[in-house]
Amino acid sequence: MAAHGATDLTTGSPAAGSGTSLPPVVLVAMDHLNHLVNHANGLAGQHDKALAIGTLTALVRHGHRFNVDDLCAWALANGFTASEVERLRDYSTKVLAGHRFQITGFGPLRRDIVEIWEAEVHGERT
Repeated sequence: MAAHGATDLTTGSPAAGSGTSLPPVVLVAMDHLNHLVNHANGLAGQHDKALAIGTLTALVRHGHRFNVDDLCAWALANGFTASEVERLRDYSTKVLAGHRFQITGFGPLRRDIVEIWEAEVHGERT
């Protein structure tokens, strides 16, 4: 229900359990990721996979934890395909567990990317 933004037809309100509770910085980071990836590739292409893993890794390294189910529900509700959500679940579970990925052919995200996301949360422009 959460992934599809379900509505209680009797009240017109969001259905119970349809909200996610991702931290604001995670929401900003995921919104940026959503606009950067080519959804036709299903996060399987080298560039898109590196962006997803880099985003998740940067968040966790800077202390921004998240619930994997909430992350996946948000992704599905915001334009990620089912196959992308499966990969996001795999990547995010591994990142949270401390797995180190070897990504070749793609440079890391900017060193200050998390600070940029944090500033955006606070309404600051960088």
